[in-house]
Amino acid sequence: SGFLCLSPNGQWLASAAKDGVLFIYHTSTMDIFAQKHCHSYQGGGIRSMVFSLDGKFILVNSENDGVLVCLKWKKIKEVEVKEAAFHWQSLLAVLNKSSSNENVVLESMAEWQFDPESTLESVPEEKFKVTEEDGNVTSLHSASTNDMTWIGQKIKKFLFLNFFKKQIEKMIHENEQVPDIEKLELQEFSLDTEEEKRVQAEAEQEVSRVRKKIEMENLANQYLQDVIKRECWDSMCAKGRSLKCFHMAHEVKNYPLKERSQEELETLEKVLQLKKIETADLKVQKKNLETESETLSSKEEREKVEVTTDDSASYCLIGSLSSQYGGDTSILYHQWDLHTREQKVNQIVLLKDIIYKVKTAFNKEFDIVAQQKEREVAQVKERNLRIREILAHLDLQVEVWEPALTNEEIPEQALTVRDSEIKVEKYLTEQEREKAEMLAKLELERHLADTDNDRLRALNDMMGGVLELKKEDILKMDIPPPPFISKPEDVWNDEEKKIFREYEKKVKELNEEKEKYRRTLENELKRLEASIQETTQNFDEILCRLSERKVTFEMVIYQEELKIVNLTYALLLDEELDTREAGLRNFLVKKEKEK
Repeated sequence: SGFLCLSPNGQWLASAAKDGVLFIYHTSTMDIFAQKHCHSYQGGGIRSMVFSLDGKFILVNSENDGVLVCLKWKKIKEVEVKEAAFHWQSLLAVLNKSSSNENVVLESMAEWQFDPESTLESVPEEKFKVTEEDGNVTSLHSASTNDMTWIGQKIKKFLFLNFFKKQIEKMIHENEQVPDIEKLELQEFSLDTEEEKRVQAEAEQEVSRVRKKIEMENLANQYLQDVIKRECWDSMCAKGRSLKCFHMAHEVKNYPLKERSQEELETLEKVLQLKKIETADLKVQKKNLETESETLSSKEEREKVEVTTDDSASYCLIGSLSSQYGGDTSILYHQWDLHTREQKVNQIVLLKDIIYKVKTAFNKEFDIVAQQKEREVAQVKERNLRIREILAHLDLQVEVWEPALTNEEIPEQALTVRDSEIKVEKYLTEQEREKAEMLAKLELERHLADTDNDRLRALNDMMGGVLELKKEDILKMDIPPPPFISKPEDVWNDEEKKIFREYEKKVKELNEEKEKYRRTLENELKRLEASIQETTQNFDEILCRLSERKVTFEMVIYQEELKIVNLTYALLLDEELDTREAGLRNFLVKKEKEK
């Protein structure tokens, strides 16, 4: 017996049999196109064969030995090769399209779920029966548990548990329908009380563990916050802050200053005492050098020359402008008198004290301007209240400019958490919840009591809650027209015409009053806006002058810091020279000993 195989493009037909010879025919003419002896007759011949999708290869498998032979065309027209390749590409495109369509359908299908009833049908040897009288699940014509399959045992357990689940749900539903006095607690429906207690105990332990962990994390964060606040905030005698202009992108910052430690103050006091002693000693030495033969006139002339010389050369000798910006340069050494190491170290301490005083002097000026800005902001807010009232009377929808101090200007706000910044719902204990409900109930009762007050309700209905007519209410006033206004004018009598003329006169007077009052409000609005603009611009000019003054303070501070750097460099250079000198001396001593 043999079999046939058609190529994918339908042009060639292959036939094979047990003799092991493969014949290939043209499907159009059924002429033999090629033949090949692939397997022997003793091996059972050809068992199966298949064309590749592009038609270039043929796989032939033997019957007994399982040998696989791959055949490739040697002599074939190029047109036929292209036709086979084109057919393969077309077939691949059709398969891809079909696969995509099937994927869309499969994705839209509902997810398969386990159905115990359908699964039960697949196990015909097991037939289960549920007895509702005694609540037992029994099996009829079933084998023993050991003879059951694994899936059968699982299904049996599932049906058993499902039955009890439905029974308990039914009892719970019936329990909800009975009166409250007959209702049972949900714990009464628990079948395994020991397991329930165990689960509750584990849950309580987990809750306790998580609570303790959160408390420890909060405690650690609180400790870290306290340390940072103590080191970086509480220890600052001048907190870092800034001031911004109202109408310009300009900002001025103060100098954050840390409270000087007791050790620094003691060192400064020691240096000041030493400087006083040196100054007194210098005066005594100068006095001893004076000769008794000098006349009083020559002394006075020399003193005048010394005073004028000291006054003119003080800045040059001291090399500092700090005296003009809050620093005391009289305690400094002259630059020509810095010879010893102790004098240079003392000079550094004195320069640091001068820098501290200069920064403190600027901070005082900064605080004055900061207080002025707070007053300006308060005044603007007060005027804005009146502006909003005027806009409400004029029925104008205009946005009112409202200045406010930022966190950079009030750094204390960064340490305060507002309720609006907390996005999660606040947790309330049972006592706090009861207290909040009681306060809400009292507030509602008070509101209802105020609403039921007949006197207040009548006053609000008649005169808006006040006993006198406000001037602002003129714009809301309207004179009611006479009742006969709907009738034609030619049917009016003399009395009605007189009443209508009086009505027109009153309307005209009221409109004039409204227009007059509206112009008054508009003028007041312009005056308030101009006042706000003027005061804020004046403050911006003051802040700009403060910024220019800070530049000079910075110049003085950098000048003193440069002197500290130079003195420090000189000290390090002296130490290096002393170290090298000691090394050379030791080297010479060693060489002398070797000789």
